[in-house]
Amino acid sequence: MKKVNINAYEVFCKNACEKAGLMPEVALQTARLLVRTDMLGIYTHGTLNLYSYLKLVADDKIKASALPEVASEAATWAVVDGHWGIGMYNGWFGLQKGIELARKSGMSYVGIRNSSHYGACGIYAVEAAEAGMLAIVMSNTTKNMSVPGGKGRVIGNSPFAFSTPAGSHRPVFVDIATSNVAGMKVTNAAEEGKQIPEGWIYDAEGNPSTDPATPGYSLVPLGAHKGYCLSFFIEIFTSILAGGMIFGPAQNQNVSHSLMLIDVGQIMELPDYVRRVQGAIEEIAGSPKMAPDGRIYLPGEMEWDRYEKAEREGLPLTDLIVNHSKQLADMTGLGNEFDKCFL
Repeated sequence: MKKVNINAYEVFCKNACEKAGLMPEVALQTARLLVRTDMLGIYTHGTLNLYSYLKLVADDKIKASALPEVASEAATWAVVDGHWGIGMYNGWFGLQKGIELARKSGMSYVGIRNSSHYGACGIYAVEAAEAGMLAIVMSNTTKNMSVPGGKGRVIGNSPFAFSTPAGSHRPVFVDIATSNVAGMKVTNAAEEGKQIPEGWIYDAEGNPSTDPATPGYSLVPLGAHKGYCLSFFIEIFTSILAGGMIFGPAQNQNVSHSLMLIDVGQIMELPDYVRRVQGAIEEIAGSPKMAPDGRIYLPGEMEWDRYEKAEREGLPLTDLIVNHSKQLADMTGLGNEFDKCFL
């Protein structure tokens, strides 16, 4: 994989957003969140998709000038209307509101409606934990997943993330979809002309398929009924509670998100909480290993290893991301700036 200078690549992504018509602060947060996602190695939900997002901006399906606003709120909750703007900024704005409310009241719920695809839930969970919050972050998606007893696309593979502050450790976090694999893995395999393992998708009649180009395929729910049930309740916490579009976002639009935060320091002294978390970490890390020189990874630890390596050595980009970024550079007239990002 080719490597880029992180700062230069983030500036390129920000400038591309501005060229596409996004306001400077919106462009800044969008680029920053997507690049951080790449640094964690979550390539399916990082800058790979920026070209697609900005094409939606060009087609006025994502509103370039839209800014989120708080539609209603009380001491411990808020509902944000994203006004069909770009999802990353809506997610960031909702997170800041959630932190503000949790700082005052100890915990908060924020629902965000009329948004668009906002990348990885995990990056918002990570930034919540970096602010001292225990977090649950969720988003609904377009209908793309089957359910037990049904065939075709019945519900979304709605993702969720958990995170916690962990003192001297980076935040511990998990970010997963409610399907066996993220939908972008299937999309990427189709674009690259590769077959996929059995257990990722069903065809339109509900039969297993290994062809990512299968017409009308649906994703397989994680753990069968488990992924289906989780997705249903994520829909409750996102679109239904926030007043957004239920089950039906189209072309990355009308998406809803939500987050729930606990300001840990208001329940117990933060150093005490961190000590208890670190105790759990040490107990897991010290458990018997399959191999003498083996290692047990905490949730998110592999991602942080990639992140820190990128900080030291530069950010590696997959061939697919490079190709999409070249298309983005061509669309925005920033070819020379993109070329200068490479190490």
